[in-house]
Amino acid sequence: MSDEAAANDFKTIPGPTVAESEGNPAAGGDLSGEKEAAAVAAGTLEEESKKAEHGRSERLRNHIHRAVIGIIWIIFGLAAIALLAVAAHYMLPGRFAWLSDDQLSKLQTFLFSGAVTGAAGRYLTTRVI
Repeated sequence: MSDEAAANDFKTIPGPTVAESEGNPAAGGDLSGEKEAAAVAAGTLEEESKKAEHGRSERLRNHIHRAVIGIIWIIFGLAAIALLAVAAHYMLPGRFAWLSDDQLSKLQTFLFSGAVTGAAGRYLTTRVI
């Protein structure tokens, strides 16, 4: 009899706990499937789909916007450092000038070409103002 009791212990499978059933479609924990079925039954599936897509695209736009603003600030900081270097090169006595003519020419081209400031200005005009 004790052998039969031991054999029955192996046949008994406990039910899933609450934590195991969440997110498990076999245990009835698939909440997104239930929401979709309810939306189909109510006839609002397309509307909810459009809302979800809009939310995803807005999050992507916000992420790209923050990245571009960060890049603009980095470029602004580098331009300020370059401007200070050029100003120091001209203001300090000749023995302290560390920039070669080639380096000075490249910095002046970068600073005064207007391409960087024009691109940043166009972006800020369309997004901020």
